[in-house]
Amino acid sequence: MWPQRFSLILSAIVSGSVSAGWKLTVPPGVRVSRGEAAVLGCFFTPTRDYSGMIKVTWKFAASNAPPFLDCPVKNDSVHGANPCAFYDLKHSLKGDPRWGDGSLLIRDAQLTDNGTYFCRVELDGRKNFKEAKTKLYVGAEPHILNLSVVEMPCGSDSAPRRLQCQAEGNPLPKIAWLLASRRMLENKGESSQSSPYHVTSCVPYLEEEELTCRAEGALNHTERTYPTREPQDQSEESEESEESEESDSLKIPLIVCAVITLLILIAGIVFYCLSELLFHFSTAAVFHILRLIFRFFPPLSRLFCLKGAIIHSRSHSLQLMKKNFRHFIQWLRRPTPLPVSVFHPSSSTYPRLDRG
Repeated sequence: MWPQRFSLILSAIVSGSVSAGWKLTVPPGVRVSRGEAAVLGCFFTPTRDYSGMIKVTWKFAASNAPPFLDCPVKNDSVHGANPCAFYDLKHSLKGDPRWGDGSLLIRDAQLTDNGTYFCRVELDGRKNFKEAKTKLYVGAEPHILNLSVVEMPCGSDSAPRRLQCQAEGNPLPKIAWLLASRRMLENKGESSQSSPYHVTSCVPYLEEEELTCRAEGALNHTERTYPTREPQDQSEESEESEESEESDSLKIPLIVCAVITLLILIAGIVFYCLSELLFHFSTAAVFHILRLIFRFFPPLSRLFCLKGAIIHSRSHSLQLMKKNFRHFIQWLRRPTPLPVSVFHPSSSTYPRLDRG
């Protein structure tokens, strides 16, 4: 009898000393968006010299619910991989219990993951444990699941057909109905909530009537219109877009040809004006006019190869200018290119272009 009492007293003293030397902390709540990964923190601080078993369990919704994650590990070494990091499962431990971290990782959080979670840490078995709860909030933007005509009365309405809209979101969205003119429908319909995140609304529907279901959330909204476009209409629209693309591709060569024609016309006008200048104006006037032209249109000076002659040599006669211009016109008409030295002011002789 006494040995049993002594062992019970000793175990109580040991468990009390261990429990007095560590604590468990969790955040009050965590918020994530649907599809993201959620991490629920769970941190504990056992004594430094503790080398026994550590067991981390996670439960959902209730403290007495069966655990969905159970991780026992011996605290004899901090080396090696985390034994409870399951990379291919929805739930796993984000932290390592040997480092006092039993945080839970929930991959691809969904609306069904909303709720209360309980983190339980046991040291030396069930005799010494601590438990704390935290909450997970998974937000979701409004989303319309279905919009269809149902051959049933709409609530208390006696209409034989109704248009039914099903939407989801967190917080729960509100459903509004719009006419084709984008005005609000006077009959707001009847709504019912099938779950904390799903709502259904219906309104009487007449044949060939166009209605839009709008699911409104706290920050944004989404819409869907009935009836939707037929596949044939979509194919016709795609054909029209293809035809417009083909017409646009044909316009590009026409524009290029028009630009080239315009440039040729401008060049002809310039050539004609230069020839008239050479025959009707004095040498000084021609020099001055051409210098102004070449200053504002440098490519023309390169075409005529006369920039150097005009700027650097004013003593050349009108006959030299006419001869240069005549050589240039002949060079344009013949396939054999004329050497640049023909138009250089230092050249004293000009080769004949006549072949015979």
